[in-house]
Amino acid sequence: MMRSLGTGVSIATAAFLVPTLASAAPLLCGERGDVLTKLAMDFRERPASVALTNDGQLLEVLKSDNKLTWTILITNPNGVTCLVAAGESWQDRIMETAAEPRI
Repeated sequence: MMRSLGTGVSIATAAFLVPTLASAAPLLCGERGDVLTKLAMDFRERPASVALTNDGQLLEVLKSDNKLTWTILITNPNGVTCLVAAGESWQDRIMETAAEPRI
């Protein structure tokens, strides 16, 4: 199946970082621990936000300390993690809430 997750993660992550290649890049999946380790070593990315999806999957946003790179991962309940998207120039924003209706 996967001969080298490390090489695969590097190649796929690099492809995601180049917009023209991202649309053609295949979905890359592997063991969650291996994927997190590789992203931490190569891009200094760490989990910044997590959420559970309605179907029980873990959605994670990882970003680098300097916020130059980010990755979105999805992990299914059996521990298989897939890269969903990646890019550069992450921006943290506080979203304005909608005004409350007047009664």
